[in-house]
Amino acid sequence: MKRRRRLSVGILALVTVALTACAGLPTAGPVNAGLPPGEAAGSLDVDFLPERPVPGATAEQIVEGFVEAATSPAGNFEIARSFLAPSVRDEWDPSAGVTIDQPRSRSFSPVVSGTVTLTLTPTADVDDTGAYHVTETPSAATRSYAVAKQGNGEYRVVSAPDGIVLDAETFKVVYNPFTLMYFDATWHFLVPDVRWLPARTNIATNITSKLIDGEPSPWLAAAVKSAFPQDVGLRSKTVPVTGGVAQVELDPSALGLDELTLNRMQAQLQASLASAGVGSVDMMVGPNVLAATAVATSSTKVDARALVQTAGGFGFVSGDELELIPGLSQQIVKRGNRAIEVARSQQFAAVLSDDGQVLRVAAEGDPLSLDARPGLIPPTVDPWGGIWSVPRDAPAALLATMPGAATIAIGGAWIDAAQITAMQLSRDGTRLAAIVTVGGQTWVEVAGVVRDADGVPSALGESLKIARLAGDGVDIVWLDDTSIAVSMTEDAEPWIDTQLVGGPGARRDAPPGTLALAGANSLPTLRLLTADGVLFVQRASTWQVAGAGVLVLATQQGIP
Repeated sequence: MKRRRRLSVGILALVTVALTACAGLPTAGPVNAGLPPGEAAGSLDVDFLPERPVPGATAEQIVEGFVEAATSPAGNFEIARSFLAPSVRDEWDPSAGVTIDQPRSRSFSPVVSGTVTLTLTPTADVDDTGAYHVTETPSAATRSYAVAKQGNGEYRVVSAPDGIVLDAETFKVVYNPFTLMYFDATWHFLVPDVRWLPARTNIATNITSKLIDGEPSPWLAAAVKSAFPQDVGLRSKTVPVTGGVAQVELDPSALGLDELTLNRMQAQLQASLASAGVGSVDMMVGPNVLAATAVATSSTKVDARALVQTAGGFGFVSGDELELIPGLSQQIVKRGNRAIEVARSQQFAAVLSDDGQVLRVAAEGDPLSLDARPGLIPPTVDPWGGIWSVPRDAPAALLATMPGAATIAIGGAWIDAAQITAMQLSRDGTRLAAIVTVGGQTWVEVAGVVRDADGVPSALGESLKIARLAGDGVDIVWLDDTSIAVSMTEDAEPWIDTQLVGGPGARRDAPPGTLALAGANSLPTLRLLTADGVLFVQRASTWQVAGAGVLVLATQQGIP
């Protein structure tokens, strides 16, 4: 049973003192938050109704109207198709992708030799699989549209690039994020792969076809696996949803699959379609429902309470007391620590000690020094007991020390980076997020972790750049399975970027002296610690003081 110890420096009692001490905090108003990932404008119930062609419109107006009509995907972009000549209306493919540009960056040229040219500045794109990619170096680009008068004397577009163009804000209304779910290499965790699909369409069909007949995103592919065999596909290309139940008709070859495979397929489908609000799934061959029950998977939840080290001990903040972790708390406080990450078992922690070493501190026994290289950044822990460490100035020299002290050099780690500021593994162990410096620019990147069936890592897959920071990175944490938070400074001002892995993010200011972050998948989702020991929690659009006298804000990798 966990024991409680009253704080020698009472956190709640010092809230008033902390507020007084933080003279650098803004006094003119609250700290305002941007919209969280997944709750950006795309979660609003909004429909666009663009105009159709008007008689006598010029060639330029027809092209501009065609581009603007992409804000309505209804009827397979029926309004946009009305700007096309009848002969090409069925040839244009809006599902080929989305070019996302800066608001008010567009200009349309006068018609020259029957062509109108659109100039824009792309900031991101979505490919035909629904995967989102940041434009690394935004610069002007062009798209050309051929126009001609039809038999009625009206201009229409006779040739257009496939795909559509949306500005960054409109994109989050017209398209919504959904998650395709795959298994990790050990079949214990379900891992999300974020895809953007047009709202007001048959989302269940779109998700199911991409899961069964498609592939994981390239950056994630080496880290995950699918239970769906390659010779099993969708027999019906439409997935009806009746009474909250999706009916997924598969090829007859599904009849020969074993029970475990079917149950894993069921788990993937149910979890994927849950992101579209579908309650349950029937896998079918013809009129017959396959007998399948979704396999149980491991949770990635963490304790909602802050985990801290103070002068009074180490444990979870519970009221004005610390709830100790039996055995581990006593071991943690025996030394000075810069950073602490506790394993999901709560039987050990990865620690960056005051002298710069990475230690494995267990509930029983003496601490084990795993890495004493100079310049180490805070370590991170994986679900199979590995502790990952790397020097700040040698990102490619990433090591994972597994139970039994077997040290593995992780191949393919940040090979283009000159520096790594912070890193953390996702709680399912399949993805490593990091702040790295590449070509003089600071990037937030995520890479898939390649493991064998026992969870032993060997390499990182190709990395996905998800955001370029305008300043210097400080810390990075996973909030939940699909989003991360990054602290940074720009012109000596602290900021928090909250990023969807595979989507746009939001930015908000932070208290002065922000030093470390800790994330949670329940409210409050984000905590931060300042250099003077004040603990803040995110409450809606404000930061609220939650304590003082904190020496280390620890991170967690799960619940036992």
